[in-house]
Amino acid sequence: SAGGGGSGGSSFYHEKVVFSLLAVVFTICMLTTVTSVREVPLQERDGEDSARTRGGPADEAPIGVSTQNHRMRRTDSIAEQLPSEVGLKTYLMSIVHMPASMRLLCLTNLLCWMALVSYSLFFTDFVGQAVYRGNPDSPPWSPEHKRYNAGVRMGSLAMSVYSLVCCVYSLVIDRLINKFGIRKVYTCGLLCASVGALMMGLLPKTPVILVCSANIGVLYSTLFTVPYILVASYHFNDLFAYTDGPSTESRIRGLGTDIALVSSMVFVGQLAVASLMGSLTQATGSVRTSCFVSSICSLLAAISCRFVTVLDSDPTAAQPQPPPPTAQMSDQAGFEAKETIVEQLYDGK
Repeated sequence: SAGGGGSGGSSFYHEKVVFSLLAVVFTICMLTTVTSVREVPLQERDGEDSARTRGGPADEAPIGVSTQNHRMRRTDSIAEQLPSEVGLKTYLMSIVHMPASMRLLCLTNLLCWMALVSYSLFFTDFVGQAVYRGNPDSPPWSPEHKRYNAGVRMGSLAMSVYSLVCCVYSLVIDRLINKFGIRKVYTCGLLCASVGALMMGLLPKTPVILVCSANIGVLYSTLFTVPYILVASYHFNDLFAYTDGPSTESRIRGLGTDIALVSSMVFVGQLAVASLMGSLTQATGSVRTSCFVSSICSLLAAISCRFVTVLDSDPTAAQPQPPPPTAQMSDQAGFEAKETIVEQLYDGK
């Protein structure tokens, strides 16, 4: 409770107001999401795709149509090789035996979520005890309890800073990716969060937590953008078809399944942190443990990110010559080079 002694009724009223506002905001967002864009039925979309890719003069064909036709032919060929019915067991095995690129991406995302959950679940308690020297177990009228409540309020303000920075960074992250490359943006975002969490643990002062909470906002924005860009690029370039062979598990992989796998790491991260943080805090005897765990997880995620498969071009490097079709695609191969390779593979060259 954030209220002082004798303010139980007022505190209950404040909680009702907060949760009522949350319910209103959630309802508005849900209705906006459902009604803002009309969903196109699959039959109409398939018809539009067929009409768009039907033949016309070659010099009038839009850029990328040739590659799209190749991809559609390959998809039809793969569909013919699939069993008539894909059972639940086969589908689950496609998740268990995921490609190495997806396994590394899920591991990185898991570490990111563990870092973020370590911060968000225990941050206000950390500020109340480590920064304001309060005690949540002291009597409600005691100075220690009042200091703890003041720390909780300051922690909430710091988390609003982190949310604000997340919103602002989300507006520019696409431009940063285009300028510096997705791997650099991914790695720097994770290192930024690692440094911020470490500074909060080492220097538990009010100005430090306000400034360093902004670093966590960078991590939060990165979590909801970069992994999904990578998954989409894997499927757009048919990465799994080339790196994982013609097995049934690799052929039935879909974009929705892989997005769900990446998103599910939030639940695994929450479970891991909730299971371990209490024991770690009790073993160390300090609420600063949550900051150090967040910093370590962010650092490990940055290291894991260096091994994640990235299919984008590095604007700071010279564009390489297209590699042989049988060679593994370089992380820094330009988009045009990748498209040429895909086209050659489709043609059987």
